[in-house]
Amino acid sequence: MQRDGTVFAPKGRVCLFPSFQHRRDRSGARCEYEGKTMKLEITDACTGHGRCYMSAPELFEIDDDTGYGTVKNRGQVPTGLQAAARSAVPECPEGAIQLEESS
Repeated sequence: MQRDGTVFAPKGRVCLFPSFQHRRDRSGARCEYEGKTMKLEITDACTGHGRCYMSAPELFEIDDDTGYGTVKNRGQVPTGLQAAARSAVPECPEGAIQLEESS
């Protein structure tokens, strides 16, 4: 990701983070990558290590009230951040990060 928030996506497409302008509907549309959609979730197994945020701060944030990780953008993985989502899953020592890929 560039300092101005621009993420260069595959095949020359550009995704602006966090506005996600390539999406049709902010409430329900999923970001697509080569015909697949990806969604992240943090389960109740989270104990607040914060390694999700450290590995992919563009996808995760820390809840100020609880200290536990949360997923940005309602869990939808934007175009250009799929590799970061995949690499974040094994970073959690509790196995609390779930990644769902569907077509």
